[in-house]
Amino acid sequence: MVDKSLLLIVESDADFYRMLRTYFREQGYEVIVAQSGKDALEMCRLRMPDIIILNARLSGASGYDVFRSLQGSARTGRVPVVFLTQADERPDKLRGLGLGADDYIAIDESFDVEELGLRVRNKLPRTRARPPRETLPAGGRLLVVEDEADIAEMLRIYFQSRGYEVGVAGRGEEAIEMCRRLLPHAVILDIILPDMDGYEVCRRLRHDIRTSHTPIIFLTQRDERSDKIQGLELGADDYITKPFDVEELRFRVKNSTVRAQMENRTDPTTGLPSGRLVESYLQDLCLRHTGWAILYIGVRGLYGFRERYSAVAGDEVLRFTATLLGRVVDMAGTSDAFLGHVGGSDFVITTNRDTVDPAVLAKELEDRFAEQVGLHYDRQTRKQGYLSVFDEAGNETRVDLMSLSIGVLTEDDGPFNNIREISEAAAEARRRSN
Repeated sequence: MVDKSLLLIVESDADFYRMLRTYFREQGYEVIVAQSGKDALEMCRLRMPDIIILNARLSGASGYDVFRSLQGSARTGRVPVVFLTQADERPDKLRGLGLGADDYIAIDESFDVEELGLRVRNKLPRTRARPPRETLPAGGRLLVVEDEADIAEMLRIYFQSRGYEVGVAGRGEEAIEMCRRLLPHAVILDIILPDMDGYEVCRRLRHDIRTSHTPIIFLTQRDERSDKIQGLELGADDYITKPFDVEELRFRVKNSTVRAQMENRTDPTTGLPSGRLVESYLQDLCLRHTGWAILYIGVRGLYGFRERYSAVAGDEVLRFTATLLGRVVDMAGTSDAFLGHVGGSDFVITTNRDTVDPAVLAKELEDRFAEQVGLHYDRQTRKQGYLSVFDEAGNETRVDLMSLSIGVLTEDDGPFNNIREISEAAAEARRRSN
């Protein structure tokens, strides 16, 4: 299940670390142990672990200080860290999560090593291509799936006050539709819902390529061991029981979102799969599957629009484009389609050409974009049908309104041996379409 990921356990209690070492080795990990903070930092210098379990209270040292040293290093600042400690007081937990820890688990009478194993598994980095933590934005789009109106409203108000855009869904089907439409950066999900349970919502989100990467945090009254295990086995990033501490929840939402972006799984503006996730999907599609088609899409004229209206307005256009692409793909009935944000103003859609004609899909995308993009311009610009740009001397240049530029690539254009060949061919197809 785990392809020999390297786990570092930082724990001074010999009996406890032996138990953990035995368990994780049985799960397929390579395990190394440090009994002090100094040893842990030295081990990280010699070998880069994939994930670290760190006791907050070490003999002769504070796990928090060790964590700060790890995060302050360019080499280890990107490694996920799970605090595992007897310190279960609220200040301790908020301190650890506030520092940016990926999880904080108490060693008490409810401690369950299988739950720990699932939490560690779900926090393993999916790629090593991760930017430093300090470059990642706070806030983002958050979807709260909760049928208790008072709790949903409290969470909406609280997270909005912390800079999040918050959507609320009271039913499972509504939540799934909102996820596909809004592409949230994280989902807070109750298990007990009127139309389906939260497990089914999580399962369907994880099986949809557009939401499979989205952090999901269960927030529920169901606190039985079997409930937690079931939620974590489905791939949830966290599981919190009611009553809950809203500040702790905020830290867990923030840290899950940051981790997803650090792993280059999502674009921070559109929330779509990006970076290595797009590359690995295209590589697998073109080398292992048949009947595929790729639409390589660019927003023509976005640079001039940004110059005239602002970078913030440009980001709104990117989010509008992501939503429009998703809606058109859904309307085409291509449930197995993949939609990703390559970077900048470039997007990619993959589909099965036996299900939908890629040329027809491309034309539909171009038409829908042309019909709706005018809403991002001022009324005078929409009326005249072009953007007026003036140089320092007052000379006017007329720039066309934004439009989509789409290149279509199919299996027949191959064979392709690697992602570089696919990318170059897709870019050339788009240039020919202009």
